[in-house]
Amino acid sequence: MIIILFLILIFTHERFIALLPFIVLLISFSKNLVKRKKIYFCSIPIIFVIFNIFIKDIVFQTGFMVGTGGTNITFSFYYIFIFTACGILNLLGLNVGPPYLNGEYIQNSKLYVQLFSFFISLITVGLIIFFIRNNKLDKRSNLMAVLTAIFLISLLLLPAVLTIRLELRWVYAPFIVLLLLFAYIFGRIEKKLSYLALILLTVFSLANNLYYKDYNNNSRVFFIRSQEAAEVVYDDTVKRYGENITDYKIYVIKNSDFEWILLGETFFKQFELKKKVTFNYVDNIQDIENSTEHAIIFRFNDDTKKVENISKLILKQEAIK
Repeated sequence: MIIILFLILIFTHERFIALLPFIVLLISFSKNLVKRKKIYFCSIPIIFVIFNIFIKDIVFQTGFMVGTGGTNITFSFYYIFIFTACGILNLLGLNVGPPYLNGEYIQNSKLYVQLFSFFISLITVGLIIFFIRNNKLDKRSNLMAVLTAIFLISLLLLPAVLTIRLELRWVYAPFIVLLLLFAYIFGRIEKKLSYLALILLTVFSLANNLYYKDYNNNSRVFFIRSQEAAEVVYDDTVKRYGENITDYKIYVIKNSDFEWILLGETFFKQFELKKKVTFNYVDNIQDIENSTEHAIIFRFNDDTKKVENISKLILKQEAIK
């Protein structure tokens, strides 16, 4: 089952290929398999990885191990170190930015957010240390559980630090492992202590999340801003007109912060419309054809960081003329 899940994961995103060592070790240390079966089952995920490379690099020629923004992955020990440190701090509850990717820097946040973040980190580290050193429990088993989680977190964090920037969304996978470790710990320590730690972590995290949610409502984080922009285009085109959207001409005033979100007509291919959408990038409004009656015009407002449908505005201006 785990091998099938691995196959699905690596074709969901190639960064999950980093899980290969964990899968191989898991099979190798299995007490229920003889040596021959271990070799057999270890070879399957390796074949999956080779197949993944073949499909992407040879068949589709899309490139293999391409990082954020379509950039080829290059190794820089300096950035690997910096991104790893930032990733670990983010996992511990300390938001170290950069702001356009992950939200506000922890040092620029309100005092209560800084305090709550510090307490989250303190509880997290303290809980793990207490779990390992607790004499009432099996220290060896506890240590193995923690080391296994750390190993898995490291593997999942690795692809995120090998690219040009560290995005918080790529820390979610190792964060899930950290949550699973918490669940394991809470199930083995004293109930009173586990309840106390769980309540504190929940309260502090919820307060911080509400703060950052409000921060992101102003479209400061680019990924959220991009989703909002795409939603505006969808609402004012396919959602409003359905198949009839192909009767309209869509114009987008060029802006580097907006163009990559739509990628021209590519945005509309996901809706499987019967006819092709007429889509044009223009440098300014003057480049739009004379008749805008059947035109939908979008622009990106650099001040508000939001996409605007200015079709009605243009029609009003034409009517005045």
